[in-house]
Amino acid sequence: MWLAALAIRYRDIKFAMTFLIKLLIYSAPILYTASAIPANIRFWYALNPIVGVIEGFRSCLLGTPIEWQFILPGLLTAVLVFASGAIYFRRMERVFVDVI
Repeated sequence: MWLAALAIRYRDIKFAMTFLIKLLIYSAPILYTASAIPANIRFWYALNPIVGVIEGFRSCLLGTPIEWQFILPGLLTAVLVFASGAIYFRRMERVFVDVI
């Protein structure tokens, strides 16, 4: 919702959207486990919401215990981004008519 509202107001955001989405996907632990990340930056890495999803699927498929240290920070980040994006989108709805 953040990016949708920003893309209507600022036309150049659509170019940054593809970069940001690719950055999130390439930083996700698909070919490696998140436990391979150094311990001192593991919390900051876990703020990526995709990390918790992939680690959850890996735990289910491999039968290993779920590592909540990767799931909870990503969940909190996703909820925060969604809630703030919804608020921003609702505020910008009045501007959409004038811009479009």
